[in-house]
Amino acid sequence: MNIKKWIGTVLCMVCMLPLRAQIVWQPVEPGVWKGVVGTPEAYSLLEVAGCTPQKEGFKRLPEVGLPEWAGKIVGNVQDGKTSLRIPLQKKEQLYGFGLNFQTVHQRGKILNLHTDHYGGKDNGRTHAPVPFYVSSRGYGIFINSARYLTVYAGTGARKDSPEAPVAKDRNTDKTWVARPYSDAVSVLVPAGGVEIYLFAGPAPMDVVRRYNLFCGGGNLPPRWGLGFTQRTQKLYTAGQVMEEAEAFERKGFPLDYIGLERDGRARLIPVHLNGIRSVILRLPIL
Repeated sequence: MNIKKWIGTVLCMVCMLPLRAQIVWQPVEPGVWKGVVGTPEAYSLLEVAGCTPQKEGFKRLPEVGLPEWAGKIVGNVQDGKTSLRIPLQKKEQLYGFGLNFQTVHQRGKILNLHTDHYGGKDNGRTHAPVPFYVSSRGYGIFINSARYLTVYAGTGARKDSPEAPVAKDRNTDKTWVARPYSDAVSVLVPAGGVEIYLFAGPAPMDVVRRYNLFCGGGNLPPRWGLGFTQRTQKLYTAGQVMEEAEAFERKGFPLDYIGLERDGRARLIPVHLNGIRSVILRLPIL
């Protein structure tokens, strides 16, 4: 083998090795830190949103420092993909990852964050998936990627983990379990790098406040927008929508607004029966 081929072979072998990224946390706002693994893509959620943090709002929140365990968050880049690993404690619970219809607690689940219609399961494929979660310990993690992410929310076990489960023979050991204890959240990003943001509390509600302020603060929705809604069928006519609204009133059920399908025949009718409003449902939700 000549010297050029030998060098080429060595370089290929080096490129195949996982690149263990050292995360350096940089403060970006009070109680908010940014870390970078690999080379993040130019197109990201924060870049597209173009939001400006509401700096005044941060002044009203408690002062906090970078959590001591932040140094245990690790990232790897291999084969053009980035993996993140965030440690968990035994009694820690997770909330978030976007719109869920059936569950609140997310620990112990595998989620494929993917904008899609709701298929009857809280598995990440939903109308509004969000790569952000809040921990009961009082911190939050946001992955600034527009890619479809796979999240192992306390479901993956590694041999080199600080609390790795003991290997057992499923054929002979009656204590074997299909889902051993997992001490971390693992996130797979199909890109050669990503930005990760850490939000401190100290309470979970403070985490949500910091996240909201960091993303621009948002707008206060009208009270009726947080009320009870009824979604009509796609092919409902104007008469059927009115009949359904009247049925709610007749039976004494609360109803603040009716959701109309975007392609439905009733989409242009103004429903305003005794304060009931109509809202056109559009997907995807941005």
